[in-house]
Amino acid sequence: MTDLIRTLKKLSVDQRFRNHPKNHGKARKADRKVKTIAGRLVRELERNLEPNSQYQSELEQNKLKKQFNRRAAIEPMIGHLKSDHRMNRNFYKGIKGDAINVMLSAAAFNFKRMMRKWESSFYYFFYYHFILPTRLAVKQLISFFNQVIYSPKEIWVFKG
Repeated sequence: MTDLIRTLKKLSVDQRFRNHPKNHGKARKADRKVKTIAGRLVRELERNLEPNSQYQSELEQNKLKKQFNRRAAIEPMIGHLKSDHRMNRNFYKGIKGDAINVMLSAAAFNFKRMMRKWESSFYYFFYYHFILPTRLAVKQLISFFNQVIYSPKEIWVFKG
């Protein structure tokens, strides 16, 4: 840091008499060097800024927003696993028990998701293969009995 200060002081001396014809080129070179040093300092400051600083670039802010949104999407799943799939406490012993507990809860979670996905197709299958044919059969039976009972060809007479 002290080297930068020393260099900047020398450059300011070079920039001082810029209107003199002999010093014009020196002043322009000094201007370029000051700009590069300033750029380096700005980049170093950006690296050293704390994460939630108001001086962050928009690109870094967008990256952070994506990470936060991702975490916000994952945390409810973790809470669901803890509450509904016995992940809040491990009931098995040792490192293998931890692995077993995680695998069982993940399997149960995935199985539940799969069942929810197949639920609509199961209802579709069940309706079209079991319920609809019985409804059609009942309709056909009703129409058959209506034809038999209300047919004008025969008169039903009961003798007692």
